[in-house]
Amino acid sequence: MSRSVNYLNDAVYVGYINFQCDSENIDVDSEYEWECFRDWLADELKAKYKSFFREWDKWEGNETRIILENNFVSVGLSEYCGLVSISIAPRYSEYGDFENLAINWINQVSSGVDKILAGCPWGEQLNKVGSFSNGEGVFEKSN
Repeated sequence: MSRSVNYLNDAVYVGYINFQCDSENIDVDSEYEWECFRDWLADELKAKYKSFFREWDKWEGNETRIILENNFVSVGLSEYCGLVSISIAPRYSEYGDFENLAINWINQVSSGVDKILAGCPWGEQLNKVGSFSNGEGVFEKSN
C-alpha cells in the first residue's frame, strides 16, 4: 500500500489507520462514520489520559485537525484517501519551554495509544515501512 497523509509538525508519535466504512452501501453516511470514529478516538484517549481536553476548532495548516490537547501536547487527526494519521506533538506555549517534558510524556504513552488504535472498530492499524523520494509512504498491516 502506498499513500501519503499529513500529520502535526514536530510530531513525536504518529500512528496510522486504514479507515474503512461501507461507502458502497447507500444506507451508510461516510461523514457520519468519520464523526463516529473521531469521537471514539477522542473518548478513548481521554478515558486513558485524563489530562486531555477536546479541541475541535483548531487546525494545523489545512489538513490536520487538533482533536485533543493538554498543557504540553496536541493530538492531531488527518485523513487522505482512507489513510488516517493520529499524531502527537509538543505544544509551544507562552508559559515557557516544556518541550523535553512533552517529548518524555509522549514516549511514555505511545504504547498505550498503539493499543487503542489496534482496537479500532473502523479499520486496521498500519505501520509505516518507509517513504519514496516523492514523499509517498509505504505501509504494512500491524500485527
